[in-house]
Amino acid sequence: MCPFTFKEGSVGANSQQGVALLVFFASFAFASIGMLEDGSVILLLLAVVTFAASVAMFLKAKPLEQ
Repeated sequence: MCPFTFKEGSVGANSQQGVALLVFFASFAFASIGMLEDGSVILLLLAVVTFAASVAMFLKAKPLEQ
């Protein structure tokens, strides 16, 4: 039995939302590494780009059919 399954059904997420969340976490990883490396502009720009990509992916993700 899946740990995310309840009496009412399953958790409301799909694979598109999962990938968008992974990209969102990667953006914060790039930002923290960029700040750790004395403000590496390339990593901070990469963080901004991946954050924008994750927002776009979340907006594009289809809601679950009920």
